[in-house]
Amino acid sequence: MKILKIIFFVLLISLIFTSGILLGKNLVNKSDPLTINNFSPTITPGLVSSIKIPFSETKYDYTHQVTGLSFNYPSVYKVTEQPMNGGVDFVSLNNGDGVKIDIYISDNPGGKTLDELVENFDREQEAGPLSIPNPIDKKYVTIAGEKAMRRRWLESGTGNNIKGGDEVFFIHNGNFFEFIRFFNSTKKQNEFEDILQSITFKGASIYNFGKVSFPYEKSWQMIESQRDEKTINFFIKSLCINKESKTIISNSEINCDVSIVDYSPWKEQMTILNLNQFIEFMSSQGRDSTMPTPFTNNFVNDKNISIIKWVGPHPLSGELIESYFFQYSDQTSQLHFVHLFGDPVRISANNVLLKSFVNEIINSVKVN
Repeated sequence: MKILKIIFFVLLISLIFTSGILLGKNLVNKSDPLTINNFSPTITPGLVSSIKIPFSETKYDYTHQVTGLSFNYPSVYKVTEQPMNGGVDFVSLNNGDGVKIDIYISDNPGGKTLDELVENFDREQEAGPLSIPNPIDKKYVTIAGEKAMRRRWLESGTGNNIKGGDEVFFIHNGNFFEFIRFFNSTKKQNEFEDILQSITFKGASIYNFGKVSFPYEKSWQMIESQRDEKTINFFIKSLCINKESKTIISNSEINCDVSIVDYSPWKEQMTILNLNQFIEFMSSQGRDSTMPTPFTNNFVNDKNISIIKWVGPHPLSGELIESYFFQYSDQTSQLHFVHLFGDPVRISANNVLLKSFVNEIINSVKVN
């Protein structure tokens, strides 16, 4: 009887031990999903190798310092920036897996429409060394509140196993933006859509007029034009700024609240070598010896630009006007002279509000 009790006790202990092992295994198996779902940085990658976390969950933010263009992009993309000839900025995103997004940012000195700029883009592509196919699915969409053209293309002779691409074009604050995406067998379409949807413009709105820029309100009317002025051998770009929109009648003059005129001399114009000579030349146009000598004052604005203020009678009307002049050199070392002035009639009438508007612009203007 004693032996039977001992055997029964041993069997009971064995049963409890075995049940404990089985119960422990069940608990371990049930806890595995909890451990995975509550992924902890302390777990080594080898323990969660079956878990695939989408790269798109980790986003970086890119901002173009000059234009304020900003967007989010997946962390797998490598971003590079590079200035190009002709005042173009180039930004490239590459995910290392066959998808590449090239972004070109340039100014729009001629005030061309979106369609005209895209036509110029197409002509440049046709003249290039690579065979670019005709785009398909052209449509207009909205990007960051701006009208944008979007289209795509399929296989071409662009090389590097490229199977197709997307193109998106839009204008913002006088700048032309081109987003061009190339892909091979891996499209990653959702990533591109997310980038486009995240596009915003940070900071104050900046208007870029060639290399000249300044903050502005989006409600202002901005009208650009350009021409060759053969009588004085200058190429002229003009910007008309109105705080409130005015009706534009074709082939007629418009009175601008503020005008900014960029003069770049032709090669034939070799007599004007500095800003003082340019001011003397401009102030002498249409003047006679009976007109009083204008007053000039040199100062440096808030953006560290050296400016000459010229006060004197208008060469043609004789009205007292105020003009501002400064100069800069572009990437080709071409000298530019900039003339900024308010509506002569209202300035002559001592319009305080207009003078304040002119001062607001001249003190914030800078050269990029």
